Amino acid sequence: MEVIHFLSIEDVEYFYEEEMIVAGTKGWIRDKFELEACIEAPKHSFNCEYLLDIYGMAAKYITSFAIRHPYSDGNKRVGTICAVVFLEANGIDYRESTETELADVIYQYLRKEIDETGLASHLRTNSKQQ
Repeated sequence: MEVIHFLSIEDVEYFYEEEMIVAGTKGWIRDKFELEACIEAPKHSFNCEYLLDIYGMAAKYITSFAIRHPYSDGNKRVGTICAVVFLEANGIDYRESTETELADVIYQYLRKEIDETGLASHLRTNSKQQ
């Protein structure tokens, strides 16, 4: 299996705390089990092979947080932060052409206009190796 740098629970909790400061709100962990599930979701493998490529894993961070809602507030934001930081930790730069491009794509996913594969495709198209 190739070496992939995944996020730890401490990483995600830090991102969440910082996002709550920026947003000016006070959120909390609503469900620790769901938080752990979100963090583990991109790691799924079978027969020593990851089930998703790096972009699919990044998309899985977004969709897991958006659907599972482990936090009281800011789930889509923290999932997005996780996806972008995860890509960067693995030598990939994600670049938006507009300030809200990724948010718009995530809302397309939530409205079922695209699926998780479409979200991963967007990340792939708008990324490059460092």
